[in-house]
Amino acid sequence: MIASILLCGSLPLCCTCGNGAEVLVRSQRLTSGVYRRLAETSQFVVDVLDNDDLGPTGRGLRSAQKVRLLHATMRYHVSQLGDWDADTLGVPVNQEDLAGTLMSFSVLIPLGLASLGVDLLPEDRDAYFHIWRVAGHVLGVDEQLNPAEFKDGSALKDAIIGHQQRPSEAGRVLTKGVLDFVREILPVPPGAGPTLIRRLIGDKSADVADVPPADSLTQLGLSAATLPSFGYGKAGDTLPPVAELASQLGLLIIKEGLLLTNKGRRREWQVPTGLTDSTP
Repeated sequence: MIASILLCGSLPLCCTCGNGAEVLVRSQRLTSGVYRRLAETSQFVVDVLDNDDLGPTGRGLRSAQKVRLLHATMRYHVSQLGDWDADTLGVPVNQEDLAGTLMSFSVLIPLGLASLGVDLLPEDRDAYFHIWRVAGHVLGVDEQLNPAEFKDGSALKDAIIGHQQRPSEAGRVLTKGVLDFVREILPVPPGAGPTLIRRLIGDKSADVADVPPADSLTQLGLSAATLPSFGYGKAGDTLPPVAELASQLGLLIIKEGLLLTNKGRRREWQVPTGLTDSTP
């Protein structure tokens, strides 16, 4: 469910942020090779959320360090492109961009789970938020933009969306890439992508990204699907061993699925070729 919310919630919401969308379009990370880019992001999420993987020798720590290095590389190369207007768009991959993306993981995921019928206990939600706060520290997010409390993170998310959200061709191109991926790769009805996006980020943000209207039949199916999720959430509260078993099974499925998409090898982060061509 986290993977679904990431794909149809976090990424589309980030696409509505005009300045950040311009960086992604120029790096081609979500316009060409969309399958690989989304698989890389999924691998990063799995690494960060796996047991003890933000420890000194954990894969989550190493993945976050690699992503920070990738951001620095993108920041340099995008700023060297002749069409980057720093006066209007600011520094590429700046602190606002980083904080907004971090909040789309740490805040939007629990909110998305609640909208799909899994309402986390406050202590579980706060623990999840804290994991991403640690990851944000490794990623280089300034402490002033890396709140310690979920409510402050939610307020920061809203403030950044209010400041950056605007319709843009870059945002529309990126969102189309996500929708094409959902339609072509995942075994879901044609209207599932737009319907889930609108459910997770709201019609106002979806309209900014030019997401098609929700499909009424898929909406009905989505509402029905939240009922078992609600039951699972309550069962996990009262039967922790059940929740732990389901968590480990889901994690195993996602890990093996990621390996299968890359012929049995882990995804390794690479600098986009569209940027390396501009190296002096």
